[in-house]
Amino acid sequence: MPLGVDFEERTGGDIYIKEVDKSSDAWAQGVRPGAQLVMISATFGDEMWNTQGVGMTQFLTVLNSRFGSSMKLALAKEDQNVLSAFLDAFKGKASESQGSPQEEERKQQNLEAIFDEEEEKLQNGGGMWNPFR
Repeated sequence: MPLGVDFEERTGGDIYIKEVDKSSDAWAQGVRPGAQLVMISATFGDEMWNTQGVGMTQFLTVLNSRFGSSMKLALAKEDQNVLSAFLDAFKGKASESQGSPQEEERKQQNLEAIFDEEEEKLQNGGGMWNPFR
């Protein structure tokens, strides 16, 4: 994983991101597992090569022949199964944590009151130092 990215081949020879090292530049640039790789930078220059349906052998040949210290990847759709499972997990927790409509209204009113108090403090110069006063 010298790029900080592991790839995998799926049906039809498409290449997907399998893993991303969280300390890598790829992670910092927003590369995440489940994304489909659709293009990779050519051996030289700014040209991009299509990776759809090429399979892992051809992809690794291009990857290993890359000249220079940087590489561009074009990523397409996320793996919807991973994404929807992730979102469904949050939906379940949200519905479990919700109380009655009256309780939710009370919580909302409490939050609004706290917000109003803090906003008033800021308006009156309290809470934050202002170098322009």
